[in-house]
Amino acid sequence: MKYTFTLLFSLIVTFFTFVQVNNVSAQYCIPQYISGCASDHMNDVEFPDAGIIHLGTGASPNCYGDFTNDPSLLGTMEIGETYSFSISHGFGSQWVRIYIDFNNNQSFEDAGELLFSSTVGSNLTSGSITIPANVDPGTVRMRLISSWLTIPPNSCEGGTNWGETHDYTVELIQAGPGEDDDCDPDVTPPVVVCPSDIIITLNPGECNRIVNYNVTATDNCPFVADADPLRQDVPFTNFWTGWAINLDNETTDQDILVTSVEVQASLAGAPAGNYNIRVFMRDGEFQGNLNSPDGWVEVGNEDVFIGAGFPTVSLYEIPFSDPFAIPAGGTSGMAVYANNGNGFAVRMVGELGTGPTTDGVLTINNNPGRWLVPFGTNGFWTGEAFPGENPRPQLQVSYQTGGDATIIQTTGLPSGSTFEVGTVTNCFEVEDLAGNIGECCFDVTVNEFPNPSPV
Repeated sequence: MKYTFTLLFSLIVTFFTFVQVNNVSAQYCIPQYISGCASDHMNDVEFPDAGIIHLGTGASPNCYGDFTNDPSLLGTMEIGETYSFSISHGFGSQWVRIYIDFNNNQSFEDAGELLFSSTVGSNLTSGSITIPANVDPGTVRMRLISSWLTIPPNSCEGGTNWGETHDYTVELIQAGPGEDDDCDPDVTPPVVVCPSDIIITLNPGECNRIVNYNVTATDNCPFVADADPLRQDVPFTNFWTGWAINLDNETTDQDILVTSVEVQASLAGAPAGNYNIRVFMRDGEFQGNLNSPDGWVEVGNEDVFIGAGFPTVSLYEIPFSDPFAIPAGGTSGMAVYANNGNGFAVRMVGELGTGPTTDGVLTINNNPGRWLVPFGTNGFWTGEAFPGENPRPQLQVSYQTGGDATIIQTTGLPSGSTFEVGTVTNCFEVEDLAGNIGECCFDVTVNEFPNPSPV
């Protein structure tokens, strides 16, 4: 599992001049094919687990396709992981090599940068590449080079008169913790990746330049932490087929990720057996949104065994399929419903009241609370039951706090700033939940336009 976060800024450059901030767009060799690639081109290129799906590409001009600046074709690969791929060709007997320039030196010929080489020619090339465990995270260029009848001899020569070359941008990231990794204690600092030093020479008439860049951060452990569950205990005085309340995030700077709830249910004249409890949440408060399924997301659905009826009650934990995020300062509606079909066999337990329950981070807001009308024909409750009654349910909410890493700039100028002549050092740091701090720095140097030499 990986935990990756990016601080990304838009690109604005004065005088319509593009500033390169890394080596992915530097000068690489371009293979030549004398006869062309009218039919000997790569048609569909797919690295599905890396996010590169390039379909129906057709023949590129001069048999070279530079797709490194296309954000829809940006790939993401974890260091140490293996990625399968498939490449279809417009003609048979095509041979392929795949390279990645891991050190960004504008060459694919360094040791370890050839990741795949065909052993047979075909109109469909498939296989896998593995990102070495000893490479650094960052933005790199990947090259796919093909030729007809014979393997390309290197990354700069097609080898025959027919073939095609594609270049793509790949973000290499650190792998996150797996099931056996131990984050307790976590002694590994986050990895913060800055761009390479940026050197700019001004054009005639320019006094400064707006420079944009991006900084990324990864960590071996997630940037979230388990909180103590928030529990609301109530006496068993009322029950009905379902209820709805709101959950409030009381913080101003972090998400709350709800991971499960524990609710109380009882039978109402039905035999002991397996019954279904469903949990729904929505962005924003529930009030006024009880008559339509729009906006509600089913986050938990659990079959539970209920062995005794009224007045006996039991607690049941309903895990969420995915954590539901309540943004800082936000409110989310929650509805818990016993799926009885057309009957009323199972009831969710509560009392009548409006008092909130809070731990200062999360609040179970029971004002308003509402009982829910049984399911309609669309499998969704059909509105509010018993208007005027305000249920306060038996409920425990398990949650995490945190979210994206906070990348803090400690020196220099933010991306998108105007950089004057001279050198500015820009430094950034990220602190993980264990207090480990990672940092990186890079320079932006702006040089004056050189004066003309006297003749």
